[in-house]
Amino acid sequence: MIDEVARVVVDAAEIAIRPRFRRLINDQIVEKEPGDLVTVADREAERLISRGLREILDIPVVGEESASADPSVLATLNEKASHNPDRETDIHGQR
Repeated sequence: MIDEVARVVVDAAEIAIRPRFRRLINDQIVEKEPGDLVTVADREAERLISRGLREILDIPVVGEESASADPSVLATLNEKASHNPDRETDIHGQR
């Protein structure tokens, strides 16, 4: 499985990151918060990696950019984790 995950990450880098490396223009970079930049390459890479991981593992994926765009994502994740103090079950209630 590690080879499949590595392939997803390498493919995302080749498609989203490498072609844009040191070539981004101003409207492709935004500041989420002071000093916290995000680029179109970041968002596309996250989208590709999330999709690829879901195909391999069939589990939800939470990425930095998607969670920052929708704060309810982390709130839901934190709530589910707080109801699992023993960490013996996953967020779906499976052991």
